Amino acid sequence: MSHSVPGTVVIYGPVYQRSGFGMLARVWTIAFHAGGLRVKVVPVDCNDQTQAGSLDDCDMRLLRSLEYTPLVPPVTAIFAYQPTYVWPRLWLEDPQVRIMLTTFDSSAAAASPPYRQIYICNQMDQTWLANSTEAAAWVQAGLDPERAKAFNWPHDWIENPRLGPPQPPARAAHRRFRFLHVSCYLPRRRLEVLLRAFFQEYPDDRAAELYLKMSFPGWHPIPGKPRRDFFALLENVRRETGSRAPVIVDESLGTRLELARLMDSCDAYVSPDTTMTAPVAEALIRRRLAIITSGWGVDLPVKQLVVVPNSDRTIPLTPEMADYMPHQRGKAFQALEIPEMRRALRTLFSMPPEEMLARTQAAYEFMRSTYSCEATLPPAVAALTEVW
Repeated sequence: MSHSVPGTVVIYGPVYQRSGFGMLARVWTIAFHAGGLRVKVVPVDCNDQTQAGSLDDCDMRLLRSLEYTPLVPPVTAIFAYQPTYVWPRLWLEDPQVRIMLTTFDSSAAAASPPYRQIYICNQMDQTWLANSTEAAAWVQAGLDPERAKAFNWPHDWIENPRLGPPQPPARAAHRRFRFLHVSCYLPRRRLEVLLRAFFQEYPDDRAAELYLKMSFPGWHPIPGKPRRDFFALLENVRRETGSRAPVIVDESLGTRLELARLMDSCDAYVSPDTTMTAPVAEALIRRRLAIITSGWGVDLPVKQLVVVPNSDRTIPLTPEMADYMPHQRGKAFQALEIPEMRRALRTLFSMPPEEMLARTQAAYEFMRSTYSCEATLPPAVAALTEVW
């Protein structure tokens, strides 16, 4: 796989962060390098070496070495981060073009990016977005449609030799069926629905367990409140339902390889979120069946998944909820009904092994054919050729 783009592609972003933007910067860097482009990395906001040390699912030596790529004009600057006033003002050697590679939380759920981000993107030569639904949300908010480019983004877990093949869950006598969920605690996750559905569906401790790998938003104005809110929710729902079904709460950061092993330990992944999150894709790549909700606007193989329909009801963000999601202040998101989530949990739990195997294999093949470097690089290179 070899492509031609003039000069040097310089990627500015939090390359050594565990954040979503960090993953975004890494996967495009690796994809461009694999495609034969001259790539230079400029790390941004990467002072936490603890996070960098946990990135054991990628070639860190390669990423570090790309910081020293000689700069050969013309320069294609790609800013894989939030749109801020820094990027249009950053000095670059001529000739040069500027591309904003970004996303906005809940664009698939019809929340509009703020005008300040639109203003920055309209100063770029192009803005790259992950899918047509999100691009439409940006354009509706004011982004110049001529600057908007929407195509699939690569995933570095696909055919990654550092991960090894996915492993089946460990077999043991009287082993419980494990549902897994990984997220940062936010109102739009709709975790109360998942907890109530799980506890109602499994009243005792014999059949199933729910493994929650949780982190908590550091931007909340009251330190420690998100964690207290989550555990209060867990205790209240357990008390009200009277269920003895085990819930494992894991707050450790861990490494990326440990996350892959955690995916391997589960029977199924469940996401009650209003929009696409990285662990859903990771679970499918590790050949685990997933429960998702409808209306994401992302082209996933829904025939191979278990889909919970969103309700016609909407939940407006209260001021307290908006402290978690400040960009959505004054917005609302769709409700999720407990009986529908219970039905999905039951469907997946009772699915015959041969059907689950066929579905997971089909979902993986879809991910590989859609989100591999080979599949995602040609439209990106076409956009670079067009901008030059």
